[in-house]
Order: sequence, then structure tokens, then C-alpha cells
Amino acid sequence: MDGSSSIHVSQRDRDAMAKEDDDAAAADGGGNVYIADYGLSEGVKVPAGGGSQTTVGSGLTEASGVAVDEAGKFSFAKKISFW
Repeated sequence: MDGSSSIHVSQRDRDAMAKEDDDAAAADGGGNVYIADYGLSEGVKVPAGGGSQTTVGSGLTEASGVAVDEAGKFSFAKKISFW
């Protein structure tokens, strides 16, 4: 991203992310942002430059990590508790 792009995240997702500290985000080479939303149990993609976000994973119980490569291939991780 060149610093001139903006990213729109819905109010629903901003509210959910503010309540959880286990959310994660990563960006691909094109500036798209992928968010693992722990509270909503889903993954979303926010396109570079704004626009409508899309759900790219649902039913992600305890989604707390995300990795993405330059080509936009992504994966989500589940939270693991160690006692």
C-alpha cells in the first residue's frame, strides 16, 4: 500500500474487535487485509482501497491468527490454551 489507500471495516466488525483481544490481521501483497475475528468466529477480507468486505471463512471457532502470502493465499489459526 502506498499510504494513500483507505480501508473500510464495518461498524459491526469494529465493535466485535474492540471487545476481543484475540483478533488478528494480515495483509497480502496487494494491500488486501484479512481479519481473523475471534468474537464472530469468522474470517473477513477487506479489499485494498476500501469497498465491501467479504466473509472468507465462517464457523472458525476461536479464530485468533491469520497468515497470508504475497499471492493472497491465506489460512486462519485456532487459539490453543496451554495449562
